[in-house]
Formats: sequence, structure tokens, C-alpha cells
Amino acid sequence: MIQLRAATLADAARLYAWRTDPVTAAQSISDRPIPFDSHLKWFEKILRQTRTLVLIAEWRPVADAYDTIGTARLEVHSTFVELSLTVAPHHRGQGYATQIIHALAQAADDVAHGTPLLARVKETNTASLCAFWTAGFRFVSSTNGIIVLS
Repeated sequence: MIQLRAATLADAARLYAWRTDPVTAAQSISDRPIPFDSHLKWFEKILRQTRTLVLIAEWRPVADAYDTIGTARLEVHSTFVELSLTVAPHHRGQGYATQIIHALAQAADDVAHGTPLLARVKETNTASLCAFWTAGFRFVSSTNGIIVLS
């Protein structure tokens, strides 16, 4: 079962490693290189924000064991909640992304109570597009190589 927990500063190095993984970086909306000190400053700031939740996705096959499989983020805006996620490189291709999206959608409903969910995905990121489609998201628009799903 996938569970989400709040990220902490102790997660910064792991999230940086996942974000700078070449496959992840190539499929990110912003694919520019990020120095660790910039990531750390951003991460410290985002953890203090109340309208953005950074979460760690864990696979918990039994109550006292877990494996960290990815990260997810909710950004609450006035008219929508934006979802984003990264699956850890060593867990790609195992079907976790759709499970994380389902857990993230539940978390979004807990904090934003029925506000529409949106995701922005690069049109070349077929794995993420398939995961969101499998989770029930549908095409809304496309601009400059970015597909918006809801």
C-alpha cells in the first residue's frame, strides 16, 4: 500500500538526487541544472509554505516495513490544485506512479475539498502521461510542449 508522509529537511539530499537524475531532469518542466545549494534553499522555503505540500511516497507492504519510492507535491491555488510527482529511478516501470497519483488526489481532497486537480506534463513524458491517464486524468490543453490534464 502506498502511503504519503510530509517531507522533512532530512529528505533534501534524496530528493535532489532524484531531481537531478538524467531521466527525471529531461522530463521535468524545468530541465535546467540545479546546484545543490539552490535546491536546499528552495526546499527549506517550500517546507515552510502552507499552500504547498511536499510529500514522500512510501510502499508499506506490512505495517513496520517500508521502501521510499518517490516524491509528490501539491500546490494549492485559488481555483485548482496542481499535482506533480517523481518516481525514484530504481522504482520506475513498476506501476507506482498511478498509485502515487491516487494517493495524492486523496491528499488534495483532504486539503482542498473538491477543488479541481491539474497536472502539467511534458508531451515527451509518455510514462507520466500514461500514469495520469490511467489514474483518470484527461486532456485539457497543450501549449509549448506542456500538456495540462485534469
